[in-house]
Amino acid sequence: MVKHTLFLLLFFIIIGLRAQNTFSVQGVVKDNESKMVLTNVSVFLEGEDTMMVTNVSGKFSLSFSNKGEYILQISSGEYTIKRIPVILEDKNIDLGDIFLIRDITLEKSINLITITDDELLDEEVNSNALALLQSTKDVFLNRAAFDFGQAFFRVRGYDSQYGEVYLNSLPMNKLYDGRPQWNNWGGLNDVIRNQQYSNGLTASEVTFGGILGNTNIDLRPSKLRAGTRLSSSISNRTYSGRLMATYNSGVEKEKFAYIISGSRRWAKQGYINGTLYDSYSLY
Repeated sequence: MVKHTLFLLLFFIIIGLRAQNTFSVQGVVKDNESKMVLTNVSVFLEGEDTMMVTNVSGKFSLSFSNKGEYILQISSGEYTIKRIPVILEDKNIDLGDIFLIRDITLEKSINLITITDDELLDEEVNSNALALLQSTKDVFLNRAAFDFGQAFFRVRGYDSQYGEVYLNSLPMNKLYDGRPQWNNWGGLNDVIRNQQYSNGLTASEVTFGGILGNTNIDLRPSKLRAGTRLSSSISNRTYSGRLMATYNSGVEKEKFAYIISGSRRWAKQGYINGTLYDSYSLY
C-alpha cells in the first residue's frame, strides 16, 4: 500500500513539473482587408511536428516544452505565407491579431482569364481555345494566345470542342457542336475570376480531362473576394463604354454568402460602321 502511494505521488509530481515547463504560443488570424477571422488556417513551428488549424473564432494555441528560437508559419491556400520569429522561454506568448494578405498574384497568373469582346461575339470561329491558352503557365502558350489571338491560334490544330468548360462543375459545351460559348456569360468578369485549369489529359476535380484540357469556373461567393468592386472602361472596338458593379457579402457568421453583379456595355456605333451594341449582364 505504501509503495503504491509513493508511486502515485511521484507520478503526479512528474506530471506537475511537466505542466510547469509547458508554455504556449497563441493568437487570432484575420483577413487583412475585411478584418474577419479566418478558420482552418494551418499554424506550426518550423522544425517541429506539431501543427494545428485555427478554430471557428480564428484562434490557435500551440503548446511546447522545448525552449529556443523558432519560426512560426501561418499559411492558407488563398493567402501569402506569413512567417513570424518567436523566442520560446518560460512564459506564454500572445501574438494578438495576425493579419494575412490575400495572394493576388495567384489570381492574376492562374485564375484570371482575359477574353476580348471580339472573341465573344462570333459563335463559330472565335469559340476556340484562346481562353484556355491564357489560363496556363506555359510560356509558349501564353505568348501564342496574346500575340496571335486575332489569327485564331489553335494548340496543335485542335478545335475548342476538345476542351471542356464547366460552371460550378456543370458542363457548358454546346450539344450541337461541342464548343463552349464564352459570350454566354460575357460582361461578368468579376464573378468568373476563380477558374481552375487542368492541362491536356490531366484529371481535375470535376472531369477526367480532354485533349485540350478543361476549365472549371467556380461561381460560389465563398470562393471569391468579399467587398464591393466598381469599374468603368472605354473602348474603340466592339463597344465604346462599359460599367460594371459587383458586391460580395463574404461568408457571414451564419455560413451564408451572396453575390450580386451587373454590367452594361454599349456603343451607338462600334469600330465597324452601323454596328449598334447594347448588352446587359446580371448575376
